[in-house]
Amino acid sequence: MVIVKRQAMENNLVSMAREVEKLRAELARVDGRPWGAGQPRNRE
Repeated sequence: MVIVKRQAMENNLVSMAREVEKLRAELARVDGRPWGAGQPRNRE
């Protein structure tokens, strides 16, 4: 049971990571300023 739950959580995490990358790509396209993982965006 624990293994099944862990596998489901892992799959969920992978799905969320994919979605984050899609949103980042869309933001970079719209914003015109690409930014990498872990880098804070300064909005001034």
